[in-house]
Amino acid sequence: MIPMVSRTIRVNTICFISIIHIRPNGGRCTGDMPCPDFFRLDGMQILTVCPQRMLPQGLEFHAGNNVMMLTGDYDRQTHRFTKQAVRAVDYGTDFYAPQTVETPDKRRVMIAWMQNWDTSHARPQNMHLFGEMTLPRELSVRNGRVVQNPVRELAAYRKDPAVYRNIHVGQETSLPGVNGRAIDLTVTVRPADTERVFRYFRIRVAKSDKYETCIRYKPETGTIRVDRTRSGFPYDIVNIRDFLIDPHSGEVKMRIILDRHSLELFVGDGEQTATFMIHTPQNADGVSFEANGADAVVDIEKYELYFGQAEGV
Repeated sequence: MIPMVSRTIRVNTICFISIIHIRPNGGRCTGDMPCPDFFRLDGMQILTVCPQRMLPQGLEFHAGNNVMMLTGDYDRQTHRFTKQAVRAVDYGTDFYAPQTVETPDKRRVMIAWMQNWDTSHARPQNMHLFGEMTLPRELSVRNGRVVQNPVRELAAYRKDPAVYRNIHVGQETSLPGVNGRAIDLTVTVRPADTERVFRYFRIRVAKSDKYETCIRYKPETGTIRVDRTRSGFPYDIVNIRDFLIDPHSGEVKMRIILDRHSLELFVGDGEQTATFMIHTPQNADGVSFEANGADAVVDIEKYELYFGQAEGV
């Protein structure tokens, strides 16, 4: 478990925020911006807000409900915040209203509602529990950017590792021991031949003959697509998200935390994240890998997650 600060939380009130960039009359947001959070992290001042009825901007902000992170400087004398950068916090369909706390060991930890208002009605009829929260995420700053990763306490719940190194992948393939519905899966992919790069690399999880959720990396566009069209939702809702990533020397690292009804994706050691609800039947537990156009070389590290059976907790 993660020890949290139990003393009274101090709330910072910002009297003036010089961010015309995100005001409704700035053209991006036509609704409210609730759930603000304001904190310092590694010397940076950070403000998060959750604009509603937002117009899309490229692949950074999608239409509808978003979570926006602004980094900049805060003048305590004038109560004025001056932004330096604006980014999306999460690129999935189900991440909203995050709040952070500071742990006794001074870590900044974020947790969010794994839903959004526009799809909160879209649940299978046999679901009696709905509206879960994300995994707690540790925030840190790397090269001037805020990154998110699952809290380190998650490692206590990982068992039964399956590890593969330098595996060549072409046609769709599965590997012994790499499957499951409560897993922590890290996949690092790179071209087998830098002169002939694959068109796309695809991971399928929560897979059976009828169901699957797909994660596709496309080097030509530098994008990742998550497609949950076949993940059990019986509604006409948004099921696909695309977002830009930064391939490091042609190599992309993807960490997938898959639970019974959710998928949380962390790309580039937390540089980008994407969160999705899925309602695939629990017996759909296959995982497969595929490269199209040329081979990929992958490193794979997979653990079963045994929640409630942590070691040393």
